Amino acid sequence: MRMPTGAIVSAAGHAALIALAVWGLPWLKPSDREAIRVTEVSFVTEAEFAAAQASAEAPRDTAAPPEPPSPPDAAPPAERPPAPLPEVVRGPSSEVPPAPEEDAAPEEVASLAAPFDPAAPLAVAEPELSSVVPRVVTL
Repeated sequence: MRMPTGAIVSAAGHAALIALAVWGLPWLKPSDREAIRVTEVSFVTEAEFAAAQASAEAPRDTAAPPEPPSPPDAAPPAERPPAPLPEVVRGPSSEVPPAPEEDAAPEEVASLAAPFDPAAPLAVAEPELSSVVPRVVTL
């Protein structure tokens, strides 16, 4: 019994796909990566750590801090006449409106919604029924 051609082509294609998944293609390999930098470390004993902490906490010489260097003598700036200030143009009214009084009582706010009574039934608008009755037309 001979296998149909479609089965042979399908088997060959699947075998090639599995081979590519296992071994891959040379042009699909990952590129070389840069080496990872490593910092050298060492272990310290508890006694060495305590000694380092003690030296860090030792009182430091807190004598007068060094004086900051004095600025160099700067040459006096050349005298220039001051630039003229731009002229301020006022609008039609230069009066400031009076500030509102802080102690004024707020006006009473009107309620926008009607009071709701949960016991009362809601009014439902009846739909308008027209006197036109649709007809079914068949062709």
